[in-house]
Amino acid sequence: MCVKQVYRDILSTLLLLAFLSTTSYLFAATRGIKVVSRDGQPLYLYKDYHAVVIGVSDYDHWPKLPNAVKDTEEVADKLRELGFQVKLVANPDSQQLKSTLSEIARRLGTEKNRALLLYYAGHGETTTLADGTELGYIIPKDCPLQNLDPFGFDSKAVSMKEIEMLALKVKSKHMLALFDSCFSGSLFALSRVAPAEISEKSAKPVRQFITAGGAEETVSDRSIFKVCLLRGLDGEADYNRDGYVTGSELGMYLQTEVVNYTRGGQHPQYGKLNNPYLDRGDFIFVSRASGAETTSAFPEHRNQHLAREREKLKKDKDKLELASIPKTVAKVSLRNNSKSLTEKHIRDMLVKYDFFERDWNPRGSFSNDFIDNGDRTITDRTTRLTWQRGGSGEPRAMRNAMAYIRELNQERFAGYSDWRLPTIEELASLLKRETKSRQHIDPIFDNLQKQCWSADSGSEDKYRREVFVVNFEEGRVISVYTSPWGEHGPLSLHTVMDENYVRAVRSNK
Repeated sequence: MCVKQVYRDILSTLLLLAFLSTTSYLFAATRGIKVVSRDGQPLYLYKDYHAVVIGVSDYDHWPKLPNAVKDTEEVADKLRELGFQVKLVANPDSQQLKSTLSEIARRLGTEKNRALLLYYAGHGETTTLADGTELGYIIPKDCPLQNLDPFGFDSKAVSMKEIEMLALKVKSKHMLALFDSCFSGSLFALSRVAPAEISEKSAKPVRQFITAGGAEETVSDRSIFKVCLLRGLDGEADYNRDGYVTGSELGMYLQTEVVNYTRGGQHPQYGKLNNPYLDRGDFIFVSRASGAETTSAFPEHRNQHLAREREKLKKDKDKLELASIPKTVAKVSLRNNSKSLTEKHIRDMLVKYDFFERDWNPRGSFSNDFIDNGDRTITDRTTRLTWQRGGSGEPRAMRNAMAYIRELNQERFAGYSDWRLPTIEELASLLKRETKSRQHIDPIFDNLQKQCWSADSGSEDKYRREVFVVNFEEGRVISVYTSPWGEHGPLSLHTVMDENYVRAVRSNK
């Protein structure tokens, strides 16, 4: 072999090695999850997707949530379809929950070019701090009730401040946290922006949060939030029709759909962490169904597929509503006109409707179906009654209670002028045997109004009149004797003050 041939072979080998090295580098640099923005520029998003999905059903101290873990399994399956590596955690106690969150920060969150998703389904709680602000919590399996064991609650519940610190510890580019529970707190003083088109800005760091509802709202165990989430990820939340769902689009979609399907009973909160270094990007879901690592934001075949899916979803709207909203119990008609009653009438009434009353029907359990109308009123679909969520700000004598009702009607509170004092049947229908608060009334109501007037009376003479009231703090139906001088007389069970709160009611036609 001549010298020239040897040089040619060496040169060819060097060129081949250089080519292989270059193509290997380019392949490594371009692997991952990418899209093409509207202006035609390729946009690198992530190396991969990871999700941690947590559900708590089997609580030790709180009411059990039979469907919470089932819901997380459905969410996990959907995320796997979208290309996520999913860790599913069921019924964690406090130590397990905190260990899982630590793993997100210290292991999964160390990869910068990663999209991280956290999903939690279970109980939430809110506490008011000394400065009047509120702080939300998620509740592990072994957490005690806050009002019964405040020290145990503080040691086991996970606050939103801890979730905020988790979001700051994570180094990954994008993090989205979804909570199928209700609470509020300073973390959720979020910056909300309208969904924007995918651009270079979308790939910048972001921390986004979505909750199923606000503080004191009731989230059904049959989760409408979960149903809407799965529909949104299937393409329903793609507002700008570019073939992708972003975190901002998902938040707006869930707020609109959940409020609609719960008829104002839940108001999801969403937005980006109010931090100038972590609020510029947008979490982007890229489905593996496209069959390519780099996909256009406007693939025609994908848009056609989504159009077909949206048409199908539109036809299924009524079915979705019927399937996702908890079935209400049979409607119950309660007396709405005032009446003179005896103690026997009260006892018979409690048994007839199975209303809870601590002394006379301690095992009572009447099934209400409350929704928050968003205008300081609550509707019970069981009794077809609409209540003030709160009531008078201070206790009043009976004559002033009637003046309060007149004022409500004159100002057309919540748009109505037919407010009235409830009968004792109507008022007793609000009594609950067990609640998370210290009162025997659903936490959807304000708890200032501890003892409320009814429109029903008992015995009467020229000096005094007996009026029945409900004490929500003690869980009792009791009576008070009123007189022109505001005095009270002796009672068989209790002695109460002549002034009580007012919670007005109206009947829905």
